[in-house]
Amino acid sequence: YMSNGNKKLIITFDTTMDAIAFEKACKPYDIGRLIPTPQVISAGCGFSWSMKEEDKEKILEIIEKEKLEYAAMKAVEL
Repeated sequence: YMSNGNKKLIITFDTTMDAIAFEKACKPYDIGRLIPTPQVISAGCGFSWSMKEEDKEKILEIIEKEKLEYAAMKAVEL
C-alpha cells in the first residue's frame, strides 16, 4: 500500500459553535480550513478542521493562545 502523501490533520468538535469559533480564530493565521467531517471519523459535530500534518505544532500554539475548544485531533489519509 502506497500512501499518496495526502495525510491531513483533522480536528473535530463537539459543537458547531466550537467549529465556527475555531475557524474565526485561525483565519488570520492562514492554517487549514473547515470541512464536512470525513466519514472515517465519528464526531459530535458535522464540521472538522483540516490542515497539513506538519503544522501541528503551530496549531497547538494557536489553540493555547486563543483558548479554543476541540474534541479530538488525528492524522487521517484523505
